[in-house]
Amino acid sequence: MKGGIKVDIIQIILLAIATFIFAIDQYSLTELLYRPIISCTIIGLILGDLRTGLIVGGTYELMVVGNMPIGGAQPPNSVIGGVVAMVFAIKANMGIDAALGAAVIFSVFGQYVVTFTFAMMSAVMVKADKAAEEAAKQAAAEKAAAEEAAKQAAAEKAAAEEAAKQAAAEKAAAEEAAK
Repeated sequence: MKGGIKVDIIQIILLAIATFIFAIDQYSLTELLYRPIISCTIIGLILGDLRTGLIVGGTYELMVVGNMPIGGAQPPNSVIGGVVAMVFAIKANMGIDAALGAAVIFSVFGQYVVTFTFAMMSAVMVKADKAAEEAAKQAAAEKAAAEEAAKQAAAEKAAAEEAAKQAAAEKAAAEEAAK
């Protein structure tokens, strides 16, 4: 493949796993792994060029260090930007400055996609909340029915035991009368 991007399947799988972990970390976990200084270094290891990973990661970290989500405003997505910058810098042999410039474009667009996805999911969450409420009501009704069935079974068992005792007493009285 002359002049193209050459990536083997193991690198693709490792990149996908790392990107998934970085994306999850951005909203939970340690909120440290997704930072470009860490993520680009790890991607540099995966792609076989730690030096470029450190340079791109350090530079991109300086570019996004002050980006904070305040109110409804969302900064460019540094996970997408870091991954794109690293793939372009290492696999496409793009200069670091050009790779970082492309990363900004992808990170801004990526954040638009994330914001759009979150907005669309908010409508789904209303339905999910209603479904969860209905499921909780149904579970409570089923639990009450199960408890009632258990009480009825216990009452039937007690009645059967009482009937067995009475039958045994009658049998014993009949045997005593027969003597």
